[in-house]
Amino acid sequence: WTAASDAHVLHLLPHWNWDSHTTSRCVGSCGHFVDVWAYSNLEEVELIHPNGTSLGRRKATQCSHVEWPSVAYMPGELSARGYVGGKVVKTSVVRTTGSPVALRMGIIDGVGA
Repeated sequence: WTAASDAHVLHLLPHWNWDSHTTSRCVGSCGHFVDVWAYSNLEEVELIHPNGTSLGRRKATQCSHVEWPSVAYMPGELSARGYVGGKVVKTSVVRTTGSPVALRMGIIDGVGA
């Protein structure tokens, strides 16, 4: 863990790639809901939904996390803003990836054999 006196820490999770096969919290036509956590040593953390709306600020405590339960999944960019003294000092982002394109594997110098 990083102490408050050290560099600012803000880590947003989980990943932001969900579909009907990967989420366990599907609610009919309303979509999927995901619990979102942010580990931080900052004073407050704000979560920004891919639709651009703020899901609110949470006060953080040292060496802990803040969470937003049941966030509606929408493909795009989910971001968190970390605040100290009311000013943004750090951001963290998770993005929906595109479709897979290719996977290439090989053996180099016997590694993987």
